Amino acid sequence: MKSNSEAGGGIPGGTVALGSLPPKQLQKIQADLQREVEIISASLVQLSNAVQRLSASRDNAERMGRMEKDTDIMVPITSSIYVPGKLQDTSKVLIDIGTGFFVEKSPEAAKAHFAKRASILKEEQDRTTQLHTQKRQQLEAVSAVLHRKTAELSAAAGSSSK
Repeated sequence: MKSNSEAGGGIPGGTVALGSLPPKQLQKIQADLQREVEIISASLVQLSNAVQRLSASRDNAERMGRMEKDTDIMVPITSSIYVPGKLQDTSKVLIDIGTGFFVEKSPEAAKAHFAKRASILKEEQDRTTQLHTQKRQQLEAVSAVLHRKTAELSAAAGSSSK
């Protein structure tokens, strides 16, 4: 298995055999890869949450389009405070397009907007999942080589002390 030379030394942009690296350098590469895996894992959780929120928004926009005027609803004032209300107009919804901006759209257009954004994030989630798998495989390879080298050094130290 080979590793990027930037992580393991050698020719920039090239590769180097992991077995040729000393244990200290392998430990550094292992720690770096572990941090990368953790960061990518956190990103995957955030992407998954965002896709779920967008899917829920899409479903709610669709539901809104089917509701009738004067339907009783609960209106959020904060994330934990709601007040009762009556639906006045089912032909328009306000959607948050980010950074404090809201746009008025039809429920169908809102549904399409949320579906498109969810699709884009799902593609990013798929790419990030592939990267996560690749980094985990690299981490496993480095860990295996480090374990083997550590065992060899322990065996050599044990036989030389006898």
